[in-house]
Parts: sequence; C-alpha cells; structure tokens
Amino acid sequence: ENAVMPGTVFTSPIKGLFGSVFKKTPKLLGRWAVSDESMKTINELKNIYSKSSGLQNLDTLIEGLKSKTIGEKEAYHEISEFGRGIKKKYGLDIELVQPGSVQEATETGNYASMNIKPNTIVIEEQITGDPLHFAKELRHEYGYYLVKSNYGGQVPLLKDVPNFKGGMGE
Repeated sequence: ENAVMPGTVFTSPIKGLFGSVFKKTPKLLGRWAVSDESMKTINELKNIYSKSSGLQNLDTLIEGLKSKTIGEKEAYHEISEFGRGIKKKYGLDIELVQPGSVQEATETGNYASMNIKPNTIVIEEQITGDPLHFAKELRHEYGYYLVKSNYGGQVPLLKDVPNFKGGMGE
C-alpha cells in the first residue's frame, strides 16, 4: 500500500464530492493508507472532476461563499445558471420538496438525493435559504450523477433497492 499525507490526494473538491470513497479508506498513524485500487479510483474521480465545468463552477461558488467574496444574490444567480445548464446538457431537473421528505426517504441529515425521482436532484426546500448548504448539496448529488453515468450505470431509485425501508422508497 502507498502512504499519502492528507491533502496530497484528498483535495477539498474531490473529498467533498465523493466522501464515501474516503470513509472506506483507513486512517493509519496520521497517514492515509491507500491501496493501488483506491489510487486508481481517486485518479478516475479527479478526471471526472477536471472535465466537469459544472462541478468546478459549484466549487468556485462554494469557496466564494465561504470567503464572503460572493454575495447571496450572485450565489442564487449562479445556482440558477447551474440548474439551467444541467437541464440543457443532461436533462436533469432540480425539484424542491417539503422539509423532511428526503430525510424520511433516505436518512436523517441528508437533504438531497438523486435516488428518489428519475433524472432529478430532489432537495428539501429549507436549505435554499442557505446558499452555501444548497450549493454543497447540489455539488454532491451532481458529482454522484457524473460518477454513475461515467461508469455506464444509472442512478438507482430507492423504490428499486431491495429491503430499503425509507418513506418515499417504499
């Protein structure tokens, strides 16, 4: 196994998008133990990110919101442009739903999902009041969509997942 210092491979945009890959990577004595297969996956994720202007624009927006160099009005404009772009390029929709709906269907603390409705990022409406949270949720779900589509797969719907017990997935 290769030992890679945190930050060398696990850059903020990649880690924010694809957290599940990193949760499976064990932390060992202050270093990340990364297998050759994990390195291949990380490099593939970096490649997907580098080819996606949508992900890069969301990441720039998130950094601007964090540093307060982008205001709320501009942020909402950028989010609207992102929504129009993914609709035009991929036919994806963004649908706002009542608070608690996504969490009921998935898990507590999860405010957005691509797994509820085909070709739709379903997102709880209360997070639209926080443009930083809204942009992070969009980045995560859109990244998930890109990973699935880059590997020839479709995003599975919860209703099609055996033994899933979420509210909207039943």
